[in-house]
Amino acid sequence: MDFDLDLSVFTHMPIKNELLTQNLEDMSDWERIKGDAIDFEGYHPEKVILTELHKKLEIDYERCSKLLFKLITQVCDHYETGYGINGMQNIVMMYRREIAGKICDQMMKHFYCENGLFQEEVIDVEYSNLPQKLNCRQKVGLYDDFKENYKGHIKSVLFTGIKKGVYPEAKFDSDESELTLARLLDRDDDVLKWLRPAPNEFNITYNRGKRYEPDFVVETADCCYLVEVKGENKLTDPDVLDKKKRGIQYCDVSTRWYKANGYKPWRYLFIPSKQVRPNLSFAQLAKRFQEQ
Repeated sequence: MDFDLDLSVFTHMPIKNELLTQNLEDMSDWERIKGDAIDFEGYHPEKVILTELHKKLEIDYERCSKLLFKLITQVCDHYETGYGINGMQNIVMMYRREIAGKICDQMMKHFYCENGLFQEEVIDVEYSNLPQKLNCRQKVGLYDDFKENYKGHIKSVLFTGIKKGVYPEAKFDSDESELTLARLLDRDDDVLKWLRPAPNEFNITYNRGKRYEPDFVVETADCCYLVEVKGENKLTDPDVLDKKKRGIQYCDVSTRWYKANGYKPWRYLFIPSKQVRPNLSFAQLAKRFQEQ
């Protein structure tokens, strides 16, 4: 996906010509040696970096040609601004493989793949939830004001006394969104059960095997929901959007199987954290933020 390089990791500096010549690996570069100096006339650092990126099998050159040109230009301009044209050429000649590697690493953070013609189907069904082992430094009731007597992070607190949860205890990553949603779910008349999934409870993978763990699972009388709550600053993050896409696909496949076998459909909810408010019902959230 399109993005701009984080140039803070490109910290190379020009080195003296005599040291440069000692480390040259390409014969065409050796031909540029003129005594103790290097002749950069006709040297094209952009093409040199592109040649290295061509060797990266992870990169689809045909699809990414515009992006590659933009990123290579960004890194060359970055070094030219710091060290001038000759300094930039010096850096590229010496560190071209490392520069290409850093560009590739950042590209892979913005990688996405399509399933194409693959058809996903349900092949196995588990009828029990994974047991959970939750370590904590303090236990408090779900509706207690834990901040009043606890100065640590919410991740270290185990909340107890849950009535509609699959388990009577749960941990959360955020008090302003996840804890608020849990309190809303536990007192909502339309909610039958809710769950904070254990790691690997759902076999949802995306982007070459990354594992996706939804924030909540909620069951009502007529539907089951995978629920993701995200801070407003992450709503357009490429990795978050990839998880969202796979969550929707997962619910689509599950719904086909469940409908064919007489079970409830599945839906995916993607809720901005500031939209989780105590005065709302789960039905209101589901209606507003359903992605299917």
